[in-house]
Amino acid sequence: ALDTWNWSVGGGGKDQLDELEDRHFVTLVIADVPEDVDIAKITVQDRAMPTEASFPAHSRLVRALAERGYDGPITVQPHSKYLCNLTRDQSVEACARALDEIMAAAGLTKSGRLAGTAAEA
Repeated sequence: ALDTWNWSVGGGGKDQLDELEDRHFVTLVIADVPEDVDIAKITVQDRAMPTEASFPAHSRLVRALAERGYDGPITVQPHSKYLCNLTRDQSVEACARALDEIMAAAGLTKSGRLAGTAAEA
């Protein structure tokens, strides 16, 4: 399971991802590390919603995985403190909107297929 928040907090790099085989990826979870957080003091409460500033990085990762054949689930998973002032429907909509933006920027359809390919159908 690849969690972008855990990967970032742990100091993971793109070169390390490139070393993993496709069969190693079974799920992708997306969350941001806030820019102003002290990594030495970070907690799970610092799992932030992806933002427009981070969409390009997440999109590049999603596209790279899709090009390698990944077709598993992709989830946006911020800590509840980022959603607590929203209704359930608004929370779902906020996460769906972020995921839609990331997927569109990655050139993927909502089904996770690369747009414009035979596999899109």
